[in-house]
Amino acid sequence: ELPHSLVAIPLIKDHHSFGVLCCYGATAENADALVVYVDAITNALANALHLNAMRETAITDALTGLYNKRYFLEALQAELHRGIRFNRSTSLLIFDVDHFKQYNDTYGHPDGDRLLKQLGKIVKDNAGSFDTSCRYGGEEFVLILPETKPDHAYLVAEKLRQIIEHTEFPNRKVTVSIGLVTNTNSTCTPEQLLQEADKALYKSKNAGRNKTTHVIVVDKNLGAIDVEEANKIGKKAEGE
Repeated sequence: ELPHSLVAIPLIKDHHSFGVLCCYGATAENADALVVYVDAITNALANALHLNAMRETAITDALTGLYNKRYFLEALQAELHRGIRFNRSTSLLIFDVDHFKQYNDTYGHPDGDRLLKQLGKIVKDNAGSFDTSCRYGGEEFVLILPETKPDHAYLVAEKLRQIIEHTEFPNRKVTVSIGLVTNTNSTCTPEQLLQEADKALYKSKNAGRNKTTHVIVVDKNLGAIDVEEANKIGKKAEGE
């Protein structure tokens, strides 16, 4: 055995390289033996990579490259359970493009798709490392903000809204309406959280669009509290 000898065997299948098998301190005899295992190792690597690619395809939105609705629902369930376990808040942000149907009707669906693709990149670039960004469907996007307190969640939502508002898009200016919900209640289900976020989104639309409406769930039986409305009531009470 030579202490500094090295045998390097490329792992190749169907003209694709999967790496190199290296063996230090090999002799001629055990180097020959390694060749026997190369096909098995290569096939195992190829199959693992193929399965991983299939999984990524199954949970990824093809247009935007974000996670899809299927993955979002699984991730939301997991984050809510984690928040309950560690007694921490979980926030959910949902937004859609203002007047998107009008945009499609005016400029055509290919331009509408390009707009959604650009939005997906903005969301991905501005999401935190522990956040989960997804395309929920159509022109709706969602962002899961784990372990995020209400004040910080609102800052994240407003920053995203303003970035989109000031981004140059083809054809015309684009704005979004955002519904944001922060859960502090251990019995809230993913369905209830999504429902409250959706209600907040439509509050933003009814208030003139290009706006963030933030609600907090402290008791699922009492419903969500609108933060802006609660602040107004508090200020009014202080004035009296």
